[in-house]
Amino acid sequence: DWYKYMSSWWNLMFEKIKKKYKREFEVVTPKGNAIKGIIITKRNRYLGSLHITEVNGEKVNQYVQGFPKIHYLDKYHEIYPNGVYGFEKLDGSCIGAYPLFNKDGELIEVVYKSRGLPVCDKNLYSMLKLCDTLKIEKFFKKLNNDKILFFELYGIKNLHEIKYYDTYIDLALIGVYDKDRFVEGEVLRNIAYLNDFDTPKLLFKIDEESLVLTEDFDKYFKNYYSSGARCFNVYD
Repeated sequence: DWYKYMSSWWNLMFEKIKKKYKREFEVVTPKGNAIKGIIITKRNRYLGSLHITEVNGEKVNQYVQGFPKIHYLDKYHEIYPNGVYGFEKLDGSCIGAYPLFNKDGELIEVVYKSRGLPVCDKNLYSMLKLCDTLKIEKFFKKLNNDKILFFELYGIKNLHEIKYYDTYIDLALIGVYDKDRFVEGEVLRNIAYLNDFDTPKLLFKIDEESLVLTEDFDKYFKNYYSSGARCFNVYD
């Protein structure tokens, strides 16, 4: 079936990655589940991806896609024929939410990871506790699916370069990995809408014939100089 096929593909993919870019891990999740596996450290589309090989002492074979760095709109990246969406680039920490399954394929926990770790550290988890993660848990329990959600954790509490004076700490959906690919703009926005997830502001859309600016575009760039250097992400 599809899962067996993809499991074989994941195993082959991990075998092809050089040993120096693979790091073994053995951690205990916040709910007490012991997991072992490998995390990819190579800075490509697999950065932060996991191959979970053991859960609570039992053999499993689960792949968790990492979230690569998002391309900026520049001369090195082409605009695809079906156009692009320009979203506000939030300045925070990328958090992945993935379902953890036991050997029988049963969902036992929703785990949150950072790019470099299979499970978020205590500092990130302390901030996640201040956010509404209940709807994320419901998303996985309702559908019992193996999608992976990616959020930006941002706000004054998680201070980086840009100061969000109107946000203490919050999550915004920035990506969804479904089966073997990242979903595109409209599909991503529909998933967010149906599950009440916040997303970064959509600033513009470009297709083959036109450029469409949204209502948030002017507000965004009016705040440019008062909030520090800002930029935007591009999705095809």
